Amino acid sequence: MLILTRNHGQTLKIGNDITVTVYRVPNSNQVRLVIDAPKNINIVRDDAVKRVVDKAI
Repeated sequence: MLILTRNHGQTLKIGNDITVTVYRVPNSNQVRLVIDAPKNINIVRDDAVKRVVDKAI
């Protein structure tokens, strides 16, 4: 696991094809992540995957 500290507007690269940009939500403890990746790469939230798996069981 890699833990990074990034500020609003900063980006990080994953490989050559994926860029993640951090956007904070004003007056909130949340952040927004903008993920730029090729269309052939699936990006799915972990909680959504768990919900689908739990319903299947």
